[in-house]
Amino acid sequence: MEKRKSVRSQDHPKASLFGIQLKLLIVLGFFAFILFLTASYGLYGVYLLTLSSQVITDQEIPLTEGINGALVEMLKAQFALAAALAVDDFSQSEKIRIHEADLNTSLLIFDAYIAAIAWGSESEAFRKSDGGLNFAEWQRLNLAGNLIIERPLPLQVQLAGITDIYFGGYARNAIRAIAAHKKFLRLEFEGLDEEAVEVREKGQEYTALALRFSDLSIDSLSEMVKISNNAIAQKAIRIETIQRNIGRNIFFIFFIGSIVFVVISFVLIRKIIVKPIQKITQVAQAISSGNLSARANIKSRDEIGILASVFNEMADRLAEYPLQLEKEVRERTAALTKANERLQEWLHENYLSAKLLVQRDRELVATNREMEQLNKELDEIGKMLVRRDMELTNSNERLRDLDAVKSQFVSIAAHQLRTPLAGIRWTLYALLEEQVGKLNYEQKKFAGDAYSATLRLINLINDLLDVARLEEGRFGFKITRMSFTPIVQAVFKRFQKNAEDKGLAFSLKLPRQKIPPLDFDEEKIMIVLENLIDNAIKYTAPGGSIVVSLTQDKNMVTVEVADTGIGMPKDQVFRVFTKFFRANNAQLYQTSGTGLGLFLAKNIVEYHKGEIFFTTKENGGSTFTFTLPIPQTQNNNKSSSKKKGDKK
Repeated sequence: MEKRKSVRSQDHPKASLFGIQLKLLIVLGFFAFILFLTASYGLYGVYLLTLSSQVITDQEIPLTEGINGALVEMLKAQFALAAALAVDDFSQSEKIRIHEADLNTSLLIFDAYIAAIAWGSESEAFRKSDGGLNFAEWQRLNLAGNLIIERPLPLQVQLAGITDIYFGGYARNAIRAIAAHKKFLRLEFEGLDEEAVEVREKGQEYTALALRFSDLSIDSLSEMVKISNNAIAQKAIRIETIQRNIGRNIFFIFFIGSIVFVVISFVLIRKIIVKPIQKITQVAQAISSGNLSARANIKSRDEIGILASVFNEMADRLAEYPLQLEKEVRERTAALTKANERLQEWLHENYLSAKLLVQRDRELVATNREMEQLNKELDEIGKMLVRRDMELTNSNERLRDLDAVKSQFVSIAAHQLRTPLAGIRWTLYALLEEQVGKLNYEQKKFAGDAYSATLRLINLINDLLDVARLEEGRFGFKITRMSFTPIVQAVFKRFQKNAEDKGLAFSLKLPRQKIPPLDFDEEKIMIVLENLIDNAIKYTAPGGSIVVSLTQDKNMVTVEVADTGIGMPKDQVFRVFTKFFRANNAQLYQTSGTGLGLFLAKNIVEYHKGEIFFTTKENGGSTFTFTLPIPQTQNNNKSSSKKKGDKK
């Protein structure tokens, strides 16, 4: 082991600066040089093509555009002349003047084009030609910065001068022809036919001369166009020749350079990489065959030379491994013997643990049997609970039947009692009104007490009937869409005198915005309002206050009745909306009352898909609140109006 460590700690030779990476980089640099040479020649070719193309775009194409512009103006002048001569009525002399003005405009523009072609649009001679009129017309056409015409070949300059002379003849004769035609129309209008015929013949001579000069001008311009086209064609042929030569030369440069690169790369890679690797491979095959004395003889100082040196060191260490392995085998055998002894001890300990586990398993089996017995007992208990549940279900059904019978009894009894009570009420009312004779004070007092008791009894019977109809589903809701605010105001006014007689501060708060119409049963909602306000008045001592508020919030309308009355005990609030419930302090403060008003109110509000709730504090007042939903169509209209307002 010590010898192995000493061998591994030997310093390996360092790679030379001129290693494989640098050699390969030089080869790639040669290829990059070939690519650079090819690209440089290609850029030179692009430069030559650009120069040739620029001659066409800067000289020939603007010249051709100028000649075409002159031809167009020539045609416009011919059209103006023909249109003027086509007028055959003296009363239409204004048309002749318009066509004559068009002719003069075309003459000016034609002269500007011919002068720009003859002198060059950027020359000083063009600026001064015809007293600067030609250059002014050139600027008016917006051609001064867009169409730069260089002076053409001498032959084209000569043709431009000839064209200008021809066009001058056309202009003079055309103007004379129009003047003669106007004179002819005037003489004909005046009835001087002989003079008119003579003038018309003279005008026809001018017209023929003008057309002759026009044809000569067009021939000269066509010859100039032909010369320009020939020049463009020659330059295009030259560009095509340059393209072909450049493409061929680039191909030869790249092809020959690539061949040289491949040859040099093949020679260098074979010498510096392939052959050394082949030697190392042969030595590795010899060592694998059992020849441990084989070594790789490579003298280079690059990465492969270092690999060969390390490979030779590995072969030296491999020759030493058999002795080291024999020693390690003896050491490992001794270690395995000791491990075997420890394993035997561990197996003995596991045997004892296994016996203990068997004993524990027997104990668990006994426990499982006890659990099975318990499960049987629990099963019996479950069956008994099921029987009890069935008995309770039957009892609940009997209770529901009894409740239905009770409701039916209450309904029948109330109906039977209301008829005689109505008669008693009207009898007592007749006594109080002294319709059957005068009553003394005590008789009138007894009759009044009896009348008040009868009214309370009738109200109780009405509440009982309402509860019975509500529970039986016969309450008869009639939902109608109407305004809600007048209902609140009407109920408030109905109780206003009662509150004032008791000495209470009674107020109504309405919102500023208009409450939208709601869907509700007017009679039933009035019952809710009357119960809440009546309770507030009953259970509020004189000097207290009651506030009825109406508000709108999003999709709901809220009614709130707040008083400073006796409130309710905290431990009884959960029974507020149950039938026949009256708090203890309420029974002491006001002995009369059925305990059905809030039960009815809750059911009515919930039928309208609203909510009713309250807050209370004993001797600190109560606040009862209920809500009604705004119909969906109202909400949609409101949201759409808001969006329109936002857009505005």
